[in-house]
Amino acid sequence: MATLPDWAKNLTPSFHAFLDAVCVTDATGGIIHANPAMRVFLGLQTRQLTRDPPPNIKEFLTFQGVPGGDPFQANLFEKNAVRYDETPATKITGEKVRLLLLISQIRDPATQTVQGHFVNLRETTAEILLHAKYIKMQQILEKKEAELQELRLRVGS
Repeated sequence: MATLPDWAKNLTPSFHAFLDAVCVTDATGGIIHANPAMRVFLGLQTRQLTRDPPPNIKEFLTFQGVPGGDPFQANLFEKNAVRYDETPATKITGEKVRLLLLISQIRDPATQTVQGHFVNLRETTAEILLHAKYIKMQQILEKKEAELQELRLRVGS
């Protein structure tokens, strides 16, 4: 297998086509490559990716909804991929968000050792808030409909 940075570099056009925030990390979460959506989401500057060692994704996000707080260790030794739906996280800015977090292992085909991870993040905070507003509006409309029905009955009698 080519080195992880070379592998990621070869796939750059594909990564940049993703609308979701995606990145490739080393085995501990050091960011090797991040697409523009991930850089914007994390507030990561392109020049930071040339740092040695690379910046760790855990410097930019704290994961509250992941066992042990480390998505790169939790369950990845038994599985090739993990998924956390609507997991709470805190950005480096202090902003609290909800994320769909998918992490897949990148293994060396010859040795099967984990070389790194493919990380896909989707912020679901707005979707959760929108859904909550929808439910609240539905409850209000049901209450108003019941009130109208009661008034119709009063007027009809």
